[in-house]
Amino acid sequence: MKSKNKIIFISCFVFFFLSCSEGFKKTPLDKLMKEFENSDTYSIILDDMNKEGIFFDTFKHKYKIISEKSGKISEKLSPWYEVEEKYFKKYIENLGMELASKGKDGKINKSVSPPGFANYVGNGNYGHWVGNGGSSFWEFYGKFAMLQTVFGLMDFPSRRNSWKHYRKNYYGRKKPYYGYNYKKGKISSRSYGVGSSYYNKKYSSSRWNSKSSNRSFQDKVNNRVSRSSSRYSGGSSSSRSRSGGSGK
Repeated sequence: MKSKNKIIFISCFVFFFLSCSEGFKKTPLDKLMKEFENSDTYSIILDDMNKEGIFFDTFKHKYKIISEKSGKISEKLSPWYEVEEKYFKKYIENLGMELASKGKDGKINKSVSPPGFANYVGNGNYGHWVGNGGSSFWEFYGKFAMLQTVFGLMDFPSRRNSWKHYRKNYYGRKKPYYGYNYKKGKISSRSYGVGSSYYNKKYSSSRWNSKSSNRSFQDKVNNRVSRSSSRYSGGSSSSRSRSGGSGK
């Protein structure tokens, strides 16, 4: 009897252990952070998404990684990763956004932000602000000029007010920052992420936007974004709007 009880106990323990392990599956983001942990810096951007399947949906992500090691900056596109539906929906508004980064101080940041905001924009080692006041924009030095293109800053320059607003109120706080535009002290639109002009231009030919089967999913997202923008734009002038700038 004791032997039988022992077997039952061990079986239950193994089942419990395996069940817990299932709940701690590494996400593609975790895997990429592990892969690039020896880099001096990295920036992981959600570069594309896709939904496949007829009877059963399969959800996928693709990433762009900008990393630096020993002074050399590299750009790499990941393969397609299959992800869980819950994970897919978590980031569904963040195509083109930076999901995780590592600075030269070794600090990991997982707050969703405009590409390059965490490590490169505003960092005097890579470039400088051009112009006067909060409306000045970021320009990379010649040796880092590729970052201007990689982060899409040629057509959508990073404004100083927007970057300062992000660093003060969002950096390291695990809440997304979309670089909102402001008109008359109210938020009028987001500068990055789904629904922004940056997104519509830079990601118009992405797999996510080119497949008709993704449209119903996109419609749901757009409706959610619209409701979110309405809540924001209905607010009054605040310290956030004063410090936010154009955020383009």
